[in-house]
Amino acid sequence: MVTTVRLVLAAGSIVAGLALSGCSDSTADATADPIDIAIVGDSFTSGTPLGGEDDANWTQVLDTLLDSTEVPHTVSVESGNGSGYSSPGVRGLTFAQMADTVIESETDLVIVFGSVNDAGEPEESYAADVAATLAGIRERVPSATLLVVGPAWVDARIPPEVERLEEVLRVESLRAEADFVNPLEKRWFFDPNRSNVVGLISTDGLHPTDAGHRYLAERMVELVNLELRKRAADAAP
Repeated sequence: MVTTVRLVLAAGSIVAGLALSGCSDSTADATADPIDIAIVGDSFTSGTPLGGEDDANWTQVLDTLLDSTEVPHTVSVESGNGSGYSSPGVRGLTFAQMADTVIESETDLVIVFGSVNDAGEPEESYAADVAATLAGIRERVPSATLLVVGPAWVDARIPPEVERLEEVLRVESLRAEADFVNPLEKRWFFDPNRSNVVGLISTDGLHPTDAGHRYLAERMVELVNLELRKRAADAAP
């Protein structure tokens, strides 16, 4: 079954932007322009029948987790099974093409998440595709914050080709002045010291369950809040 997502979630709030804005007037905060977040990803983002459909999807859980103060926000998502920087996936769309669809002129934060679907691509062409994708996003929204999240893996037996993807992403993110997060280094999904690791990956051994999507949302809200703190600090007089 092919799973895709194109969502627009609105009218939530982001605590970090408020905390560092230097403004304590709730009326002023409530009328501020929303923080617009655009997310691009593969099946880890779109969800599958094994987990992450509808309200259980991590992007929707993320939106709910951000709904705690009076700073408005929107979350827009474009994702699909099999897609990546090089891989067009089942929809025939790469991350660059998805970014063209989901990013608007007012987008403040762009998150690109994945993808193991690029494993096996020649390193030179993969690096060129990553560079072109990030450059295209920069051209579309030069003032937006760009967060690149590498592909996650389901256990500690990380294939060498997936580790190589992460290294290319790290290098190209630095060149694009984007922030890079490596889920492999952070041991998402397979840290034995975390009590909630069991049950995060579905029976296919590849995709997150509903609990796995909740776990992803909790990881991602930490990253989003960090990025918003940085934006607020940069904007401070």
